[in-house]
Amino acid sequence: MRGTKSCYFTPAYRAIQFKDKNGNSNERQAKAHYDLGRELASKSSDQTAIVSYKSENPYTIQEAILRNSHSPLPSNEANEWYHKVIGQGLHNIGVNGIMENIDGKIIFSPKTDAVPILKYPHDMSDNLNGCVVQYYAPIRRNGKIPDNLYIIAHDPYAFDQSTDSNSLGAAYVYMQPNNISKPGDRIVATYFGRPKTMDDYNRQLFMLAEYYNAKIGFENDRGDVIGYAKRFKKLDWLSEEFELAFDADLGKSKVKRQFGMHIGSGKENLRVHKGNKYLNDWLITPRGMDDEGRSRLNLHTIYCPATLKEIQMYRSDGGNFDRISALRILAYYQKELVYKEQTVQETVPDIGGDSFFNKRHF
Repeated sequence: MRGTKSCYFTPAYRAIQFKDKNGNSNERQAKAHYDLGRELASKSSDQTAIVSYKSENPYTIQEAILRNSHSPLPSNEANEWYHKVIGQGLHNIGVNGIMENIDGKIIFSPKTDAVPILKYPHDMSDNLNGCVVQYYAPIRRNGKIPDNLYIIAHDPYAFDQSTDSNSLGAAYVYMQPNNISKPGDRIVATYFGRPKTMDDYNRQLFMLAEYYNAKIGFENDRGDVIGYAKRFKKLDWLSEEFELAFDADLGKSKVKRQFGMHIGSGKENLRVHKGNKYLNDWLITPRGMDDEGRSRLNLHTIYCPATLKEIQMYRSDGGNFDRISALRILAYYQKELVYKEQTVQETVPDIGGDSFFNKRHF
């Protein structure tokens, strides 16, 4: 750290208004006071109240420099969870690898030399080939993966690497809520990358879809997802174009492409704003308590540092947010399936198949 700036930080609970008879800070009394203030602020109808309270009465340097943002996503919660994920090494629980076709069977092959893209924003000099990161292997019933158990949300990029490397392809494999295997309602695998050709990326994407028996929902106004599927006879792995009938405000798109979803662009784009709201709702949905008795959110099931950093830094007024675009598609995809009442198809009672595929990889 030589040559860099340093500072001395004093947390709010070492406050002079809470002290013992000798003038020393009574940290226990002070912390109880500020903990109560945080609890009240978090319950306020004003979403900026908790941010303001933490920045005015910080426990950490990160809290001292918090600012009220115009992000529609839980940026401060993502920042807090990001530091915990990094600090506790939770980003290492995923298995890095690639998808391979071995004698007609699609498999996930862990590779020690597979390098995931875990930094946001990435450097142009980074290895952008990317890889699949698997957190949960697919669940099988009598050797088969049930229909509708998994879906893939994907944001394509527009050009091959030789043209532009600012954007990445971003895909999330998501397990729907279900009664077959818990925990559901979570991201089970990711694939971020920008290999030399778009076909290289799509090849991994479609093998990932076959491996998880998951149809791909995607932003259909760029990339070559449909073209690739047509050339290699894989249209069955694409989701039908989203009808969006669950929200009368959205209206029907004038762009008809049969598959995926048209989002569009622009600061006043209703589909972007609605999608951000749906995504935010999912991220902050409670799912029980952690070991310390605090509410655990869907956000806390995400262990990818780049995803968390992108959620933290997201601004609706512009920027390159490929992972958010993919997660926005996921939020729409979830609502589309609920509206159409497409449920997980359970046909046999017992889990079978190779036991390796029925276990978490950590």
